[in-house]
Amino acid sequence: MRTMKHPAIVQILWLDSNQPIGKWQWLEDINPQNSVTCVSVGFLLQDTPEVKVIALSLGSNNGKEADQAAGVQTIPSAAVLDIKVLRGPR
Repeated sequence: MRTMKHPAIVQILWLDSNQPIGKWQWLEDINPQNSVTCVSVGFLLQDTPEVKVIALSLGSNNGKEADQAAGVQTIPSAAVLDIKVLRGPR
């Protein structure tokens, strides 16, 4: 994956599935369920029609440009409700 060396920092509002219920239940006892609205903040490494990929942290071996990432998260673009740029790429 080709990424920018100084990516934008973004806040992504997105929908996720709810936590699975880990036990058997009678159908009539299951309460109505909803999706979960999530907020994630990170460095935008990939922005395509299919996915948004962010990282929580960037690191550098050479002290100049980021060449490592940690906490990489992939969010399906179809689940994204809003993206706010907190700091543009530099």
